[in-house]
Amino acid sequence: MFDFWHRPAPRNATYTPLSQNATDRLKELASRYKEEPIHDGLHYVAEFPNGYGISIIKHYGSYGGPEDDFEIAVLKGGDLCYDTEITNDVIGWLSESEVMAYAMRIYKL
Repeated sequence: MFDFWHRPAPRNATYTPLSQNATDRLKELASRYKEEPIHDGLHYVAEFPNGYGISIIKHYGSYGGPEDDFEIAVLKGGDLCYDTEITNDVIGWLSESEVMAYAMRIYKL
């Protein structure tokens, strides 16, 4: 049986980060913002003044990571939130423009 979570990550995998324009916009909107490595890839967190936030990841195990797409999750108070009008789960296989559209929706909650 194939085990997705325990498959080896490719050596020297590289992922396209969010553009400078996107990270600048997130920083403008956020009351707290951070970027950090996660597993073999990228992780961005923007927490907005309304108490909600967005977690943006891209790595080999994320939904869309192997295809160089992003996965997002809605945060509330810094924790994953599964009960908003936006989604009740994480959302994967997103382009940068789709990520930023979700960020604006979360910002406006």
